[in-house]
Amino acid sequence: MTPEFQALSKLSDIVRNIDQHTNEEILGLVNDCIEKKIITEYYLLFLIDKLTTYNQIALKKYIPLIDAYTNGKKFNITKHMFYNYILTKYLTEGVYDESYAFCLDDVNSVVAYDDIEKLRNISISPNFDPSKYLEFATKYGSISCFKFLINNCACEVSEQAVQYAFVGNNLEIIHILERDYPGFINQRCLDLSLANHHHETSQYLIDKYDFKITFHFSLCYYNFGFFFKLFDTLGVNSLDSSGDNPLKAAAMMHCPFVCHYLIEKGADVNMNDSYGRNALHFAIHQEIFTGDEAFETIDLLVKNGSDLNSIDRENKTIIMYCAMENQFKCARYLLERGCLIDHVDLEGKSALILATFYGYPEVVKVLLEYNSSIYSGFCDFFCKRKNSYNIERFCIIFFNI
Repeated sequence: MTPEFQALSKLSDIVRNIDQHTNEEILGLVNDCIEKKIITEYYLLFLIDKLTTYNQIALKKYIPLIDAYTNGKKFNITKHMFYNYILTKYLTEGVYDESYAFCLDDVNSVVAYDDIEKLRNISISPNFDPSKYLEFATKYGSISCFKFLINNCACEVSEQAVQYAFVGNNLEIIHILERDYPGFINQRCLDLSLANHHHETSQYLIDKYDFKITFHFSLCYYNFGFFFKLFDTLGVNSLDSSGDNPLKAAAMMHCPFVCHYLIEKGADVNMNDSYGRNALHFAIHQEIFTGDEAFETIDLLVKNGSDLNSIDRENKTIIMYCAMENQFKCARYLLERGCLIDHVDLEGKSALILATFYGYPEVVKVLLEYNSSIYSGFCDFFCKRKNSYNIERFCIIFFNI
């Protein structure tokens, strides 16, 4: 790995092991990476979100770090930006509420905190269902509650309970379940271990069971160590076991610093997947991410030769993806560079029709500024189908922008 990615990998590890480091040490490394333009200001928040997605109460130990980092800064936090609802609630309302993590079940809280005495008292109830709480014991690595449920409560072990053991990463729990329920050890176990940055356990699963890492999943949870381990093994324009190449994964996850590195190493920006989509198609599709990182990725790909008019298997162009994803800034950016505006897909829909159909007036405005024809695709999509609802929707949006 380059020094930049070594710094990122180090940052991920010390944030994961926050108990062994000071906030000053962590923030010093974060600010250094920001100054070197390796990461954006949102990166630390996204990283904490990734590390607490499956273990939401782990967020509690990150609250002082979050407070120190966000003090005096303004972040545009949207509703679906983070997987961890507790993190979103804290950043938007200043409220830390664990109840969501326990599905409003107090017994789940007892198990998650491995309070064996309280669990013994609760288990006396005739309505006590031990199988219901075993998953929480494995998920949070609660060894005392786990042993009590397994040994004293005739507890049924589900496949998910075994998988969650690789979230909690209690090695004793893992050993017991691996020994007694080997049929439940599968690829999902590796995925959860990778997501939670349990590096030694992940490598153990790979070595013993030949489970596969994928570029997308590694980047999705900012596990750069395993991403580059796979990259070094397969190569820059290779396909992983899911059929993805490294650049597609980096564009999909809006990691411009990774995209830049891969392009320097010879990544083909126009390499298509089995559906005819390349990295630029996926950079437009932004899921939970904010526009700045998405736009930076798009700009990087275009400046390095991405075909603005490439089409996927459904004959959709990049501008159509902008229309479907409400990416009006990116639509303007592409139109300024001469992309085709009135191309139609296999169903006869143009970008303008798609933007109208999905209800995105800002995209419609941009397309009309660049003289998109209201007739291109209109007859095919609306009139031939005699769909009065869609025609009405088109008129409402078109004439009220």
